[in-house]
Amino acid sequence: MTKVRKVLLDTTDLLVGPMGSYRPVALSDDGWVFTQVAEGLNPGGLAESFTHVEIRGWMKSTNYARYPYYFDPSKALHRLAKSGGDFSAMETEEADRILWREDFCESTLELHAKGKSEKAARKGKKAATDEPAPKRLVLTEVSIEEHLADIVDSVNARIKKRGEAGALPVDRKRKRKLRAYVKQTSRQPPCARSILQWTRVYKRENCNPLALRDRQAFSGNWKMKIGDERAEIMSVEVPKYAHEGRPLPATIRKNINDKIDDLNEQREVPLPHVDIRTVYRAIERLDKYQTMFLREGKEYTNKHLAWVASDYRNDHVGHRIQIDEWQVDLYNLALTSGIWEHLTDEEKRRVKKLRRWLWIAIDTASRMTLGLFLSETQAVEGALAVLEQVCSDKTHLALAVGAKSRWDHAVTPKLIETDWGAGYIRSRFRRAVADLGCIKVFPEAGNPGARGYVESMAGTAAILVAERIKLGKAWNNPVARRDYPSLDRAGLTDDELAYAILRLILDCYHASPHSELRGATPLDEWDRLEVLHGAPPPPDRAMHRSLFGLIRWRVVTNQGVRFLGNYYRSAELGKFFISARSNIEGRSTKKQRELEIRVDQKNLGAISVNIRGRLYPLVCEDPDMEGRDAATWIATVGQIKDRNQRKAELRRSVVRQAYADVEALTQGAQKRSTIAPKLYSAEEIDRAEELIFATYEMAEDDAPDTGDIFTNPITPGQLARDLHARLQAADKRIAKDARQAEIGQTLEGRGHHEDDWG
Repeated sequence: MTKVRKVLLDTTDLLVGPMGSYRPVALSDDGWVFTQVAEGLNPGGLAESFTHVEIRGWMKSTNYARYPYYFDPSKALHRLAKSGGDFSAMETEEADRILWREDFCESTLELHAKGKSEKAARKGKKAATDEPAPKRLVLTEVSIEEHLADIVDSVNARIKKRGEAGALPVDRKRKRKLRAYVKQTSRQPPCARSILQWTRVYKRENCNPLALRDRQAFSGNWKMKIGDERAEIMSVEVPKYAHEGRPLPATIRKNINDKIDDLNEQREVPLPHVDIRTVYRAIERLDKYQTMFLREGKEYTNKHLAWVASDYRNDHVGHRIQIDEWQVDLYNLALTSGIWEHLTDEEKRRVKKLRRWLWIAIDTASRMTLGLFLSETQAVEGALAVLEQVCSDKTHLALAVGAKSRWDHAVTPKLIETDWGAGYIRSRFRRAVADLGCIKVFPEAGNPGARGYVESMAGTAAILVAERIKLGKAWNNPVARRDYPSLDRAGLTDDELAYAILRLILDCYHASPHSELRGATPLDEWDRLEVLHGAPPPPDRAMHRSLFGLIRWRVVTNQGVRFLGNYYRSAELGKFFISARSNIEGRSTKKQRELEIRVDQKNLGAISVNIRGRLYPLVCEDPDMEGRDAATWIATVGQIKDRNQRKAELRRSVVRQAYADVEALTQGAQKRSTIAPKLYSAEEIDRAEELIFATYEMAEDDAPDTGDIFTNPITPGQLARDLHARLQAADKRIAKDARQAEIGQTLEGRGHHEDDWG
């Protein structure tokens, strides 16, 4: 038989549990019988029985409370007479004073009991001498006065035994003299009458120290003693302080005194003026929220008087992500280091200097930063880029800057919280969030506390950047900036700024203990929660392309879909091509064979095509394209074609070797440029295809050798400048064609024909 662990209670206790308030009545081997306590509309008095197991279950709940001896008459009388209260709710000084009084009561009762015991012992023995017996302590004022020194010594011994400071002065006749010039902290002992009163109350209240509490804290007249007439004037003028015009206290005082002067003209005895301290005390009595609301406005008041409540705790990593953007407090050069080295002095002086926007995504459970992205504006591209980083492995970025901490954290969020910024309300971002299966939350505008984790992270990042980077620091206002030349001191390029931010976040912030994590680091907390609860996996490659891929339109041919000189095929694409050609006339237009494709610029090994509202993956015919990014691929093919102008076909082995060499030179710079691999816009991709891949064809390895095309070394600066020059040439050619077409339409509208130019 299982032994029952009994719960020992008192019949005067008050228990508050999940089911209400109860008072214990009767105990048995199986449990307790409780009676309900009157509470609200509940009249109480009903009896209920609970087992010991159920009561112990109560004790583990958060809303359980026990008030010992609550229904004891002395406790009830104390609550009625002393306005209630326990030691936990008192000031420290008041609680020490009560315990100090208890020491005197205990010492007095102890000496009184000792005298009674000695008297009883003498009665049992025959006195050996005729010496008078020593006077014993009795509970009278005269006797306590005679034994006051003994009582003080006993209290001092109690305080010294507890090791507390503030002992009473010692009797120098009975104790050893202290060393000269020793400072003592002492309290003045009470008189015999006070000790007697305290002891009687202490005994009557069953030795409850709270009975020794006086009502000194509840006494006093706290009203301003200024008279009824002046109080009436102040009651009218002081509330005018709460006005949107923001009057000064001195103005309020002047108005009050002016009215007092007007009143004194009708009085024989003039009223004195009100000083400024009286006005300040009257202003402090006004409702603070209402005063600030009327003077400063709703947003300012809600921000400064907001109730700071603890957020609900989330112990699952990746479930709740907060995203925000922050303008870096630094001016930097709007280019990369590879280009800066090849510019002339005049070009360097014309380089644009600006403050970048840093997009941050943070996991609220572990405080782990899951996304960092630098951009020039607050456009939707930055929001999509940081959301893509949340769902992607970022190890290549950590390796590119030489970080010691790993950054392979990738999840599919369950809840995303942002503000009402322009990048978050655009349809592209909202569609991506919906396709991920996330819940999008827009907290109340003007309430940054609703996104406290990412707001705090932005402040931490600002402190890290400001303390470690001194070049081009931006200040909050001209007064704080003083004579510091922020624009002239700007010296960091985009990739150097990205390098600094990544190292500070990955190796400093992620590896530092956090008080909110009970001393753990974000890295350790992520690992702990991931082992404990797991983490939601990131989206697959096809989903990743559909959410964050570049959207373009391409015509389907019998070879498949062509993008950046490569062909992509699949069985579904072949069925579509056959169905599009199988019409009445046996042919189809380009419009009928044009499909939407989505491309991941960081991996050209596969793309997705939208066929009748469904996305299908297409694999590149060249297996070497797996893992290659668009930026390095465009630079590689353009460089090869510049070195081999006489032949459009290229050997696979030559391209493969060229790609490896170019990637080795440009990988670090490209990956550090914007805290992400280089991504091109849709217009830049179209121009690159027209300029570089228009006549591009891939030949097999048995094609004749065209000679060594790497006679001169290739540098990242050359790649960037050559690609920029090609894109500028394409823009000029397109603009020229547009002007010629416009001239032709103008001449045709005027009635000119080809025969007129004979």
